[in-house]
Amino acid sequence: MSQSSPRAPQPRLPAAAACALLAILAGCTSDEANPVGSGLPGELQLNTPQTLFVEAMAVSGQVAVKDESLSYDHNELLYFGIQGAEASSILARYDVTTLPDSLPEGAVLDETTVTSVKLRLFRTEAYAAVPDSLLDEVHPLLPQNPQKVFETYTLAAPLDAALYPGPEPATEAQIGSQTDSGASVFLDLPVAQLLTWVTAGMNGLLIREGSGSQPGLVGYAAVDMTSSGYQEIDLVGAGTTVGPVLTVAYRDAAADLDTAFVFAPVADVSTFHALAAPPAGLAAGLEVQTHLRRYPYFFPDLEDLPGDILINRAVLRLAIDANSFGPVESLVLHEVPRSLLVDRDTVTVQEIEAAAVTSAGILAVDLGQMIFDEEVWVGFDVTSTMQRALNGALAPDTVLLLTAGEEFGGYSVSGNYTPDFYFGRMLFLGTAHPAQPPHFEITFTPFSGGGS
Repeated sequence: MSQSSPRAPQPRLPAAAACALLAILAGCTSDEANPVGSGLPGELQLNTPQTLFVEAMAVSGQVAVKDESLSYDHNELLYFGIQGAEASSILARYDVTTLPDSLPEGAVLDETTVTSVKLRLFRTEAYAAVPDSLLDEVHPLLPQNPQKVFETYTLAAPLDAALYPGPEPATEAQIGSQTDSGASVFLDLPVAQLLTWVTAGMNGLLIREGSGSQPGLVGYAAVDMTSSGYQEIDLVGAGTTVGPVLTVAYRDAAADLDTAFVFAPVADVSTFHALAAPPAGLAAGLEVQTHLRRYPYFFPDLEDLPGDILINRAVLRLAIDANSFGPVESLVLHEVPRSLLVDRDTVTVQEIEAAAVTSAGILAVDLGQMIFDEEVWVGFDVTSTMQRALNGALAPDTVLLLTAGEEFGGYSVSGNYTPDFYFGRMLFLGTAHPAQPPHFEITFTPFSGGGS
């Protein structure tokens, strides 16, 4: 995938050039000036507009975000595979001790009557190599239906889903290995192992990527997937049990009857035992990570701006890093108190919702398509925020928090999924980049004269 050639910001532009620049980058130059905040003196004389590129940030940082109403093991997708520095396996535990209760009285349960045991995984359509319909899209920044080696192990101790994300648990024995891909994956498990679980219970299963797999993290439906996510998977028919389900085929020869028993997991979770570190400060880049949410915050240093100005237009420009991956998302800038974020590793969605004011947003940003189309920049109109900052009408500890499309922000994620649904890393170049650093393009008009 290619990007357009580097384009370094220029320190100032004359009025005509600034007008043209804003027409391209901001999409509108005819907006009325937006002097939000304290009143302006009367009898003003407006002077020639100027444009200033502000790269310096007065404050910056990043923070992990969690939904306090949702524990991690109740996410709707399970992640499997390796992609760069990220790696995740699937853990699931089942209660099959009730199987004899579902059989007719006197029925035999052994290796002659149980004909097969299969574990089924439902892959989401975002990872399909070919769209199923005109409404579906191929996502350039997601692995497309990779061939995977699925290795299945029994756990040495009972699964504790509350420990994840975290290291893979100890295993007891490998009970399966097969190569597969597609919307549905069926993994064969030993019948003898099922019979052991029926009588003694089970600790759980680990499904790990084996050597020889094509790269890429792939999302599969979890048992907690809600109906809104069903459009993302191949359900085959009404009433399909969703999740990493066990299907036990039972043959009653005397009655000439074949029956299938389906067991949903009592617990399932992604390990995410390896995760890429976030950029080491704003110089290295900015990262908006979804599923395991991680968001950057910052605010520009406005010391070089004169005090008596009218801001005609202010645009935050971020250059896309081609190492990004993930499906279509929304990006939203929020004004939040710095005190909510500083010196904290994690904040909750609920805390942000209570404190945030939406500054600007972009609906359904497809970074993969933008890179494919050789676009480089995404932009946010922050005119109102910058004018209020200069006028003293913005709280002095305000910072800008860049998030995915949280429901409260007014820019829902494409497909109406919250940012905990798909895992993705939207990356933007940092202030150390020689040609495309993040910056605020502020076009302003100095004024003189007037009086109160």
